[in-house]
Amino acid sequence: MLNVRAIRAFNDNYIWLIEHSASKQVVIVDPGDATPVIDAIEQYNVTPIAILITHQHYDHINGVKQLVEQFSVPVFGQKTSLNDVITDDISDQKQLAITASFPKIAVINTPGHTPVHLSYLVEGNLFCGDTLFSAGCGRLLDHNARPIADNLRANAAQQLYSSLSSLHDLAADTHIYCAHEYTLANLHFAVAVEPDNAIIKQRLSQIKTMRDNNEISLPSTIAIELASNPFLRCTQPQVIGSAEQYSGTKLNSPLAVFTALRTWKDNF
Repeated sequence: MLNVRAIRAFNDNYIWLIEHSASKQVVIVDPGDATPVIDAIEQYNVTPIAILITHQHYDHINGVKQLVEQFSVPVFGQKTSLNDVITDDISDQKQLAITASFPKIAVINTPGHTPVHLSYLVEGNLFCGDTLFSAGCGRLLDHNARPIADNLRANAAQQLYSSLSSLHDLAADTHIYCAHEYTLANLHFAVAVEPDNAIIKQRLSQIKTMRDNNEISLPSTIAIELASNPFLRCTQPQVIGSAEQYSGTKLNSPLAVFTALRTWKDNF
């Protein structure tokens, strides 16, 4: 059995500890800051066995060096030529086995938010970094977290749409652990896109109450996202109509709708 623990970092980041309850082993996902991770490891009396990196933006990797020095654990992810912290490149792997007791982890290639991005699925729990957010998706950025160049934007949008489509097909009860607390802002955008969607309105009210109480809005599920996340609803008539109204043009494919939505959200 797994126990997923959230560690808050910076203004709105979540670092995830995936704990195997029987062995008290933990895998750390996207440690942008080492200090709160070390504090959590001591608090819960667990043993780190690995670090998983979804992508190499600073707020996901800046704690890696200190954690490796203290705990001597491998760092799994995709190597790049920039700011590489990965010790074990798993670019070509579909599955990762860390120890005999820890459950196997499915590795899913999900580029688009940044040119290199992985997501991890373990026992119905998806750790998707900045690809899929609760009620939203990642922006189109380069390796240094800057907006993607205009000449590369169409390809990045295609990549991110394809990545989201691959997650779209996961089991409906898959729990989604993304890396930021963006749910409330994303739902405000979702209401603008689908003002007649009662599920979005209900979810907005619920999440507002949670955030007023400083509660974490995660995890979400695939089922919830399919019903309320505009970026997964690019074939729905009201989503299409709203995207066309924003862009001022006829949109002839779900990808075109998605691209318009992403541009709209960037400026929302």
